[in-house]
Amino acid sequence: EGDTEAAINSVDEAEGIIHALKLEESADGLAIMASKAGLLQRLGDVVKAKTIYESLLAKDYEEEDAREVQTSSHLNLAILNLSAGQIEEADKSVSEAIKGFEKLFVNEPDRILPSLLSAKYIKGLVLMHQGDLEASVSILEEASAMVSEKRPDLQDLCASELLEIY
Repeated sequence: EGDTEAAINSVDEAEGIIHALKLEESADGLAIMASKAGLLQRLGDVVKAKTIYESLLAKDYEEEDAREVQTSSHLNLAILNLSAGQIEEADKSVSEAIKGFEKLFVNEPDRILPSLLSAKYIKGLVLMHQGDLEASVSILEEASAMVSEKRPDLQDLCASELLEIY
């Protein structure tokens, strides 16, 4: 509990600095807010976390680092919505996350691959909740093929996820 309070205080202090320096629109400012939303999400304050994620998505940014924060926010929002049983909202958010990560993947495939795979896994879960098992398995197989090509050391992990679906 003490660590949690310390983490929240650190994020609040960083947020104060971001506001004082008027860096709210910068990639660093967005990253601080995303960190705060992530902490709130882990603490179970999903309403505040969701509000922050939605505010991070309210504007289009040109800077690639800012777009990456937004793309991650789409993924986290999808996870929140999926957990709350809001399947259609989760589907919209995860679809945006996949599009964003695919664009980022072109320039930095090794760094972006884990995030893209996470988004595809969440999309598979969304499709499963929608009753489309065939599409769910298809996207998980697609993710597995990406792992085979880029990170064969993780292939067994992806295979176990596919077997779980079957």
